[in-house]
Amino acid sequence: MNNISLSDIGKIVVPVAPRGEQKRIVEEIDKQFTRLDAAVAALKRVQANLKRYRAAVLKAACEGKLVPTEAELARKEGRSYETGEQLLTRILKQRRSNKGDDGKKKCREPQVPDTTGLLELPDGWTWASPDQLANFDDNAICAGPFGTIFKAKDFRSEGVPIIFLRHVSAGRYHTHKPGFMDRDVWERLFRPYSVFGGELLITKLGEPPGISAVYPKGLGPAMVTPDVIKVSVNETAASPRFLMHYFNSDKARRFSTDACFGTTRLRLTLPIFRRMPVTFPPLAEQARIVAEVERQLSDAEALGSSIDAQLARADRLRQSILKRSFEGKLVPQDPNDEPASVLLERIRAQRTAKINELPNPRGKTRRTLASVEKA
Repeated sequence: MNNISLSDIGKIVVPVAPRGEQKRIVEEIDKQFTRLDAAVAALKRVQANLKRYRAAVLKAACEGKLVPTEAELARKEGRSYETGEQLLTRILKQRRSNKGDDGKKKCREPQVPDTTGLLELPDGWTWASPDQLANFDDNAICAGPFGTIFKAKDFRSEGVPIIFLRHVSAGRYHTHKPGFMDRDVWERLFRPYSVFGGELLITKLGEPPGISAVYPKGLGPAMVTPDVIKVSVNETAASPRFLMHYFNSDKARRFSTDACFGTTRLRLTLPIFRRMPVTFPPLAEQARIVAEVERQLSDAEALGSSIDAQLARADRLRQSILKRSFEGKLVPQDPNDEPASVLLERIRAQRTAKINELPNPRGKTRRTLASVEKA
């Protein structure tokens, strides 16, 4: 830690304005800072409202209140439609009939959600679990590897990217502070723990845990760490982006937080995640919900970026006001003000007089102000 000494402070050169001008500068700074503070407070209120607005959009999306439901449109248009329950039943039937080359069942039975006490869903919706909506292979839902096979010595400055918690935020995958795994080691040991484009990423830790993003297509393979869950979604049943928005909603976060455990940090385990309740509308309705959520969140993000820019501008303006203050450019100068040089000379004379009035201890020569300043 760097320290500043009294001698360092004594060497600082401070511009001194005439006393009258100092008063006018302070008054002008207070006036302009008061206006700035009011503007910043208003911008921060809008920021807080935007946060509530985003949460309200996701809440409406997960409750079937953001766009017309498929049931409403079907009644209006006089047609039939496949409900979420019918779609889920069909997908699970396909899963159970999925067999390998040996003729045996290839997949285990997925875990079902506990829907006890949950609110009634809109017409055509049902409850599902991530386990039911994942692809049919056993490794469709997994986290990165634990234990000795995940070794720091295999990290490289390039290779297959490693996905840490810092790379996953609500609705967005980040590539800052990258880490890489040796490609040969990845190919041999870590391919099953990898994403290739379009998969869901969910954080196991955090406050709250369960934040989700979609791994972008076109980036190539990447592997998840033990603190990140990856889900290969069965896209004939569910939209990955619908599930992402659901997991980022307050409804889903309450589920994950209530079910999580941890002494110092909440942890979303794989068994808990596999059976989390997920609202499940018809597939066409999922697409409409995603389009409307992303339209509204895009507008909110643009407004949020504008607010961030205005807050940064306010900080710069504050510094500019101070800079102009000490350059003599903030308020008009008054030729009738006593010059600062005369003010300083009078202060120096007053200090000298006070020093000369001090008693002379034990006959020692009194040090004058000039000698003190010279020393």
